[in-house]
Amino acid sequence: MYFSTVCVFVLVAVTASAPTNQQGCCFPKQFEASIGQVNGLVLPTGMPIVQNNYIMGAFDFTNNRAGELIQTETMGKISSIKVIIDYKENYMYTIIGKQCTKSAATGDFPSCTPKTAQFVGTYFIGDNQLQADSYSYYAKAPSPVEGNVSFSVTHDGCIPVGAIVTGKTLQQPSFPIMSSSGYLNYTQGIADPGKWFDIPDICTKTQLVQRSVDTDPLIQLANRVSSLLLPSAA
Repeated sequence: MYFSTVCVFVLVAVTASAPTNQQGCCFPKQFEASIGQVNGLVLPTGMPIVQNNYIMGAFDFTNNRAGELIQTETMGKISSIKVIIDYKENYMYTIIGKQCTKSAATGDFPSCTPKTAQFVGTYFIGDNQLQADSYSYYAKAPSPVEGNVSFSVTHDGCIPVGAIVTGKTLQQPSFPIMSSSGYLNYTQGIADPGKWFDIPDICTKTQLVQRSVDTDPLIQLANRVSSLLLPSAA
């Protein structure tokens, strides 16, 4: 899984024969995918750590929402997190075990490549079996991360292939970060929207814990993982 994440940006060969999408493109309106993600962080204490994440997600640009199942491993500790984000209604539910927290949906959820993204080139993987277009730009607020972003989408269909982010978090406390994400197991459409977007019973008003993304480390983690998956507005 993580091998494919890194190789997305290593097996690059620019081809001049294929027509290019230099003006950018828009992602499929609704899709599901799995994502392998590796994050290198330097904590405010000065300790460097590596975080391995495996995410299964549903991305619904029609209704401006996303659902994610995140398995994260940091320093030998494995945690499972479910995230439901509704950008239209401005909320994010973070569910860990039997605890549900609610916070604002920070960042953005653009359905197209950023307007400021510069076209880098078209490359192929394997024996010209998959062509993809590569872009780069500098991310800043409202993205939760500020820094250089390189990302690729398939040449046909604008399906996300991978992303590399190098910069710093804008959450407090801020710290340096480098992230590599690679997409796999893409399927068009969302077969079971309720699986991803229905609010669980544990998130009722009597059990819900209201927390701020600025102070809760678990919400920061879920928010950071989500923000690194797709290009944000530049």
